[in-house]
Amino acid sequence: MIRLFLNQGFKTTGLVPDLENLKRYLQSESVELETEEYVDLTDLRSKNLNQSLVRCDLDFGTQYVTQLAMAPEAVRFNRTFDSLTFESGHWLPRLKYFDILRRKIVTHFGNVEIKENAGIVCDSCSLEGLVSVIVSLGFRSIILFMPDDSESSVDELSRYFIGVKFKTVPFSGLTQNQDQTSLMINSVDVEKNTTLMGDLAYFNFMTSKGIVIDLVSKTPIHPLLFEAEKAGLRTLKRRDLAAFYDYESLRAVHPPLENTKAEFFQNYL
Repeated sequence: MIRLFLNQGFKTTGLVPDLENLKRYLQSESVELETEEYVDLTDLRSKNLNQSLVRCDLDFGTQYVTQLAMAPEAVRFNRTFDSLTFESGHWLPRLKYFDILRRKIVTHFGNVEIKENAGIVCDSCSLEGLVSVIVSLGFRSIILFMPDDSESSVDELSRYFIGVKFKTVPFSGLTQNQDQTSLMINSVDVEKNTTLMGDLAYFNFMTSKGIVIDLVSKTPIHPLLFEAEKAGLRTLKRRDLAAFYDYESLRAVHPPLENTKAEFFQNYL
């Protein structure tokens, strides 16, 4: 028996994948499972958590992170978490998403050119986590493409990531940006922002064979990545990342998964 727990009101439009693909795979393998929602940490304590996977969206993590006595550095810095484990009588929050993203970039692309800039297209995303991923890859110059009315400051990022250069560019100035960029991570739903989509699709600031990653779109063919591939750029879509994230999460509570890895990833094609 495997138990899958998801916080009530889980935001399916966020970065963290929901449990639908996991449930579909387990059902196809005739694995007995239970799925249940939880309201808060108090409600979760009343559940039977044996052989369980506990997942939450980043907004839930932000709301409850201060209620947890112990947390790893990544959770403390980002002030959020996306999963929980119960060990030795304590809830231990984990922030797996950004580590999974870093590992997927390395395995999917191999060589990543770090001499140029890396860019993040963001609005209300977990900026600290994405910056952490980019810095861990070796980049020392990061461009933040943000809404024109954004009030976000890079001061805290600059204090934490010593030696890393940050530059902010408003969406309206995107096509005027001349700084060569070898990696761009998009965390904005550009299908709802046609102007931004059109400006990004020029890719005038991307280096040859640069990398474009979309963390948002759930559609098999995404317009932004379609244009990137036409321009000769390398791409990674949300579905590929979600598959890797789910595989690594489920493997911890369901070891037989390693014997059916190919079948598991078929759920995400």
